[in-house]
Amino acid sequence: MKHSLQLSLKLIEVIEQFRLNTGRIAEQHALSSAQLLTLLKLYREDNIVMRDLAHKMHCDASNITGITDKLIAHGLIERKEAPEDRRAKVISLTPRGKAVAESIMPQLPAMCGVSNLSKQDQDLFNQLLQKILKK
Repeated sequence: MKHSLQLSLKLIEVIEQFRLNTGRIAEQHALSSAQLLTLLKLYREDNIVMRDLAHKMHCDASNITGITDKLIAHGLIERKEAPEDRRAKVISLTPRGKAVAESIMPQLPAMCGVSNLSKQDQDLFNQLLQKILKK
């Protein structure tokens, strides 16, 4: 088997483990994995137009509407009209949403499987990920 194929299969295993870990953490907060990932995206990029959020989450706008509706019901985010275009909606974290996201942050290294890597390995892994992501 080609080395690149072996690496690709290992990456799929990492993604599967990430999904399992994400689901466990999401359950602790009565959220779905999609809701958790959306909350964390908003923590990094708050006050974002819904269509831009959908694009960044790689999903359809109708899908992000359902996710955000549930986060609103949990009191974690709010949706307002965009000042420059009343048809567009801006999503932002509530203080409770920010607190929940901040409580999840310490769990991210374990969720992503990097907590057991040395600092040197983490630096190397970061460089490799940037190459993979072409950033």
